[in-house]
Amino acid sequence: HPGPDAHAYWNESVRSLTTQIARGEAEKVVLARRVQVESQAGFDTAAVLRRLRARYPECTFFAIRAGKACFVGPTPEMLA
Repeated sequence: HPGPDAHAYWNESVRSLTTQIARGEAEKVVLARRVQVESQAGFDTAAVLRRLRARYPECTFFAIRAGKACFVGPTPEMLA
């Protein structure tokens, strides 16, 4: 779980990047949050994707497995 300063850091990042876009220093910026989950019982990738799709129906979803690890999430744009 992020620390108490994570929310303030996120908000400041958004403000700073919005200012850079307004000044023409950037056209587009994508911010992302990281959540790392570990489970002794296993990880049901399909169930996670179903829950994400229900919560973020407008997004494109990805799941990339490497051994026991899986990188999974929604994105507002198609990645490839």
